[in-house]
Amino acid sequence: MLKTARILYSASFTIVISTLIYAVVYTLSTDRGTATLFGAEIAVGSLGVALAALIAPLIYAKWRKISFPPGMILAYLVFVMGSIYGGSGLKLFWSIPHFDTLMHALSGGMLAALGFMLLCSMHKTERLPRSFSPLFVALFAFCFSMTLGVLWELVEFGADYFTGANMLRWAERDGTAHVGLPALYNTMSDFIANAVGAAVVAVMGYVSLKNRRIFVDGLVIRKK
Repeated sequence: MLKTARILYSASFTIVISTLIYAVVYTLSTDRGTATLFGAEIAVGSLGVALAALIAPLIYAKWRKISFPPGMILAYLVFVMGSIYGGSGLKLFWSIPHFDTLMHALSGGMLAALGFMLLCSMHKTERLPRSFSPLFVALFAFCFSMTLGVLWELVEFGADYFTGANMLRWAERDGTAHVGLPALYNTMSDFIANAVGAAVVAVMGYVSLKNRRIFVDGLVIRKK
């Protein structure tokens, strides 16, 4: 599974870099009004973020001399390629119904799994101590995921406020602004999806800790 994860990681790098080069060339060769109209400048920014998101874990793993769990690597790739590359860069959030909700549910679960991983890292062990309360660990993972979900919504608000990116979907693609309750639908659906994904992983972790620990032990960061 680790070999598969590495192959997919390399393929993701190639796809993101190729698309980023194309987007940059398109933006530079098109007049600013047309580039802005089709969101080319925002796409370049999103693709740049996707590339940075792929590079950052590699740098951290090499610096700390650790290896991430293969399952976590695959989940992270799905999130980066689905949400940042596909959703923001290729505008799939607009063209595929409920794609945004699906990605938030996935990220909520992935961040909850990251919460389990952090607890192990903080205690410098390759598995959670049995003295830890399974309920506490599950609640920590859930709250960790929800906190980062809230911070991400703040990032989206900042992007909308300063660049007009419309990441919070406060307006339609033609610029028509939502008024009243509909203006909150996207943000609240993101929170709910994040909570569902985090809750599923937290429950899985709780059950794992109460029984054979296979799921939780599979989330451990190991030294090389």
